[in-house]
Amino acid sequence: FWALWRQRAIFRQQGMGRFVRDLTVAAAALALYGIIGQFITRPSFIFPANILNTELFMRVTGFPIQLFRAIMATLLTVSMISVLRALEVENDQRLKAAERAKREAEHLRHEELAHLNQELKAANEETARLLQEVQRRDSLRGELIQNITAAQEAERQRIARELHDETGQALTGLALGLRGLSAQATAKPEMVQQRLPTLESMATAALGQLRGLINDLRPPQLDDMGLAAALRWLVERFNEQHPTQVTLIVKGETRPLPSEIETTLFRIAQEGLTNIAKHARADHAKLTLDFENGPALSVCDDGVGYDPSTTLHNNRPRSAWGLMGMQERANLINATLTLDAHPGQGTRFIVRLNQQEETDDDDSHPDC
Repeated sequence: FWALWRQRAIFRQQGMGRFVRDLTVAAAALALYGIIGQFITRPSFIFPANILNTELFMRVTGFPIQLFRAIMATLLTVSMISVLRALEVENDQRLKAAERAKREAEHLRHEELAHLNQELKAANEETARLLQEVQRRDSLRGELIQNITAAQEAERQRIARELHDETGQALTGLALGLRGLSAQATAKPEMVQQRLPTLESMATAALGQLRGLINDLRPPQLDDMGLAAALRWLVERFNEQHPTQVTLIVKGETRPLPSEIETTLFRIAQEGLTNIAKHARADHAKLTLDFENGPALSVCDDGVGYDPSTTLHNNRPRSAWGLMGMQERANLINATLTLDAHPGQGTRFIVRLNQQEETDDDDSHPDC
């Protein structure tokens, strides 16, 4: 009885109020059947059957206790059948809820799977792009190495040719002149005095040629006086040999840098000026060595400019060798090379050590 009575509250919570009445009837029928139908027995001399018995019930109600029991049992049966339908409805609701949860879970799973497929596709595309970029850079690096090797061999041939054609001939002439003077030193001392200035000029010219070759290989200013002095010599020599006029600017107090860093920055500046002479068609250029916000080295010009993406991705990798060489050199000293170039707007690149952030006064297109 108590279980049926408590189930009424559960049905109300689940929205099955139409079955609460059946539960009430079933609980009442069960209670009456148990209390009245079973408590009243046949007459007996034992209390309370000697007073409260079936004969008394018959006299009071006018019908036998068996009929009352049958009526209560019928009510209980009919009510419980209705309650069982309620349990069937509850089970259907649970099945529908489970089916709905299953569909929602499948929908979420499909959405997650589609999202994962999209991410995987994007990752595959990015991987393919990066692989293509790595292959392209490896190809450029291989061609750059070949170009460097060829340039080194050409430079060796040039040095050998200059030593043979100019310095060698000057030294040969000097040796022959000295040999002739030694033979005439006693007989014709006046002639010896006249030819000595000529031989001295020949020796001076040969020495100048040797110094020029040495400077081409590695300027002594870089080892003796530092990077700023070597860049100043580079700019002066460039201005003497090319129509583009380059201005050197040194910001901050100069200080010595490790030898490999100074050498790398000098070679990058040298390559940048070479690119200006070959491709920029510029009137003015500016080379800046910045110790205030760096160390950093920048080169800019007011020439024709170009599109870096086209240069790096076209089918003529030779056009990217200079830029690739500067990037490789910058990587060797753990520096970043930033390029800013646009067609018709000149070119600027900056090499910054230790990945220092650019300051606000670093214009993207400074006046050059």
